Amino acid sequence: MRSSDASHENELFQAWRNGDRDALERLLVLALPRVKAYLFNKCSNVADAEDLTVDVLEKALRKAARVQAAQAFMPYIYGIARNVFLDYRARQSRTPVGVAPVELASPTTESPLSHLAKSDEQKLLLNALRSLPLRDQTLVELHFFGLHTHREIAEIMEIPPGSIGGHMQRIRRELEATMRAMEVGEQLVKSTMLGWETWAQGIAEHLEPSLKARNARLSSD
Repeated sequence: MRSSDASHENELFQAWRNGDRDALERLLVLALPRVKAYLFNKCSNVADAEDLTVDVLEKALRKAARVQAAQAFMPYIYGIARNVFLDYRARQSRTPVGVAPVELASPTTESPLSHLAKSDEQKLLLNALRSLPLRDQTLVELHFFGLHTHREIAEIMEIPPGSIGGHMQRIRRELEATMRAMEVGEQLVKSTMLGWETWAQGIAEHLEPSLKARNARLSSD
């Protein structure tokens, strides 16, 4: 995350802890694009992803008092998003015996984020990403969609910061293999992998929050 963004979030967190409830809602507004990025590329359809996003924000609003430090706020948000999604998956299909839910890939249907894709490369990247285990999907989303630093990702994922580079290299290889298996054409695979960071970051630009819609849903709580 950019240092200016982190500083602003820290200021809002401190203001909220000092009694400014509006500051908490502004924090949730800032978190919304990251929650959407996490959920929209995992759910079966846009309607479900929208509902789960609202559910995450409502739960975060109700239970935020348990967060004691600014640096713990985003891990708290992602923890709620993960649990909400796993509950959704449990309702959608039975988890195979002996397989941890967090290790399952997303549904094989097309990503709800695909309608935001402005290029064939972005669409291919989104759909290939869904074939990865959820933990690997989350690493990519935190890095490219959430724009988090390695230190922040390590805190959220509870892994050593020094291991993230290796994880990303492995994920890149797995994504490329998945794309080739999809038989979309060698040129498209090459152009996607050549600029995969740019394609991923471009998707994040379409995930800005709708303040009016969010406030309308939260105000009904």
